[in-house]
Amino acid sequence: MKREEKEVIIGQIAELLGLTIETVSRQLTKLKAAGIIALPSLRAVTIRNRAALEARADATALLQNFFRTRRS
Repeated sequence: MKREEKEVIIGQIAELLGLTIETVSRQLTKLKAAGIIALPSLRAVTIRNRAALEARADATALLQNFFRTRRS
């Protein structure tokens, strides 16, 4: 039952972001392994290193903009 709850939460995040459940799960696992977040429970995400999280978000945004402008 706890596994189903986790999938629902991840499913909600995936739907909100327009991503697959697998992609969200993989990225959360990578962020946890890097020490950027902790997953203390099925319904909680703790940000452990906000600067690192923001840096990754900034890098992702830069790459997305780069590839959008190259397609035009």
